[in-house]
Amino acid sequence: MLQSTSCTVNAPHKHSFLSPSSGFTMSLPRLLVSLAVVLSTAHAVAAEAVVSMELADPAAGQPNVFPHIPAASATDAGNAAKLTLIDGQRDGNGAQLTCLNDGKLADSADAPRSNFFLSPAVPSGRLLVEWDKPHKLHAIRSYSRHPDGRGPQRYAVYVRPTAKPAPAEALATDPKSAGSGWSLLAEVDTRPLGGAPAGCAVAITPDETDKAAAQRVGLGRHRYLLFVLEKVDPADRFGQTFYSEIDLDDGAEHPPAPKLPGRSTLEIEGGYAIDFDTTETPQLTAWVDKVLKPTCAEWYPKIVAAFPTEGYKPPKRFGITFRADMNGVAFTAGTNVVCAGPWFENNLQGEAAGAVVHELVHVVQQYRRGPNRTPGWLVEGLADYLRWFQYEPVENRPRPNLARAKYTDSYRTTAAFLDYVTRTYDAEAPAKLNDLSRRGEYTEQVWKDLTGRTADDLWLEYVQSQRNQ
Repeated sequence: MLQSTSCTVNAPHKHSFLSPSSGFTMSLPRLLVSLAVVLSTAHAVAAEAVVSMELADPAAGQPNVFPHIPAASATDAGNAAKLTLIDGQRDGNGAQLTCLNDGKLADSADAPRSNFFLSPAVPSGRLLVEWDKPHKLHAIRSYSRHPDGRGPQRYAVYVRPTAKPAPAEALATDPKSAGSGWSLLAEVDTRPLGGAPAGCAVAITPDETDKAAAQRVGLGRHRYLLFVLEKVDPADRFGQTFYSEIDLDDGAEHPPAPKLPGRSTLEIEGGYAIDFDTTETPQLTAWVDKVLKPTCAEWYPKIVAAFPTEGYKPPKRFGITFRADMNGVAFTAGTNVVCAGPWFENNLQGEAAGAVVHELVHVVQQYRRGPNRTPGWLVEGLADYLRWFQYEPVENRPRPNLARAKYTDSYRTTAAFLDYVTRTYDAEAPAKLNDLSRRGEYTEQVWKDLTGRTADDLWLEYVQSQRNQ
C-alpha cells in the first residue's frame, strides 16, 4: 500500500469487447485480478474501472479505424507529461516515444516508423509517465497497429499519486512488490480478441454504473503512471506490440509541445512522409530544407515506381536522422536512415544528396531473408544503379578499374555491370532482379533466365565492351 494519507480502494476490474458491427458492449467474465484506484481525498468511493477493447476495421479510413473507441487525441494530457523508457530497449527500426502522443495513428497496418515498440532482445519494458502535479484521469486509451503478432496489447498500468518526486528505488523495484510505492490500476490483454487484422484499441474508463463516483473521482488523481509492457507471445522473438498512440484523458486540452529545432516532417505526394532529424547537426538543417527535401520528394516516388512487386506496399513513413559523432557515410536499418554528420558536412557540394538517394532505395527494397537470400553485392549494386545511372548526371557515372574489378565488388562496380546488362539485354533487368529479391527467389540461374548467359560470362562481355570503346 502507499505510504500516504490517501485512501485506496481495491475492486476487480471489468473487461469488455466492443462489437464492430452491433454497437453494443459484450461483457466478459471477470478476471481474477485486482484494481487499486488511488484517490486524492480520504474516504472517497472509487468508480470501478472497465477495460474495453476492439479490433480495427481494415476497411475504415483515417483518422480513426476503430468503430467505437474515440480517435487518437493531439491535445490529451500526455502533452503535459514527460515520457521515459526506464526499463527495456526501444527497437531502432521504430519511432521515438514522442509518437505515442502526437495524436496520429499509423496510416497503414505495418508502418514501423509510425509506431513505438521494444527491441526483440528484451522480454518486457517499463514506460514512466510523469507530470509536474497530479492529474485527475478520466480515461486511458491505447492504440496498436499491426496485422499479425505485433497487433495485440499486453500491459499493466500502475499509479502513484504523491506530489513528491518518485524515488529512484521505486523505479528500480518491481511495482508489485510491497512498499514499492505503486498501486495497480488495470491489466490489459487483448489476445482474447483473436487475430488483429489491422491492430486494436483499448479504453480504460470508470464504470458508469456509479455515475456519481465516476464523475467525482474518475480513475483517480495521479502524478505518475507506470506502463509495464509485455510481449504478445513470450516465445515469439518479434512479438513486441506496435504501439501507435497512448492517450491520457484528464478532461482538459493540452496543446502539443513545440517541435524541437531540427525536427520536421516532409509530406510527399502519394501519401508518403519522411521525418527529418538534424537536432545533433544544426549546421545541416538549411541544406536539408533547401536541397535534400526536394530531392526526396521527387525521387522516393520514382524509386517506388522503379522497383515494384505485385501486392507489395513500400513504407509510407520513415525517418532520416543525422548523427554528430558517427563515422562512415550512412546506413539503413529497417526503414530508418542514419547519416554521418561529419561526412555530409564535407560533401554538401558533392555526393551528399546522392548518398541519401542510395539509402532511399534500401528503404524501398525490404528484401526477405531466407535460403535464397539476395547477396549483399547485388543489394548494394541495385541501390547504386538507381543512384548513378538514374539520379546522377551522366558525367558522374562510375568507371570501374577493369584490371582488378569484378561484378561482385558491390556499389559502383556492380551498378556499372547492371547498366550494361540493362542496355544490352533487358531494360527491365533491375526491376526484375528487385522483384525476385523481394520475394526471396534470387538464385544465380536468374542471369541465364534474363540473358541466356551466366553472370561471369556477362562480366567478361562488359569488360571487353569497355576496352573496345
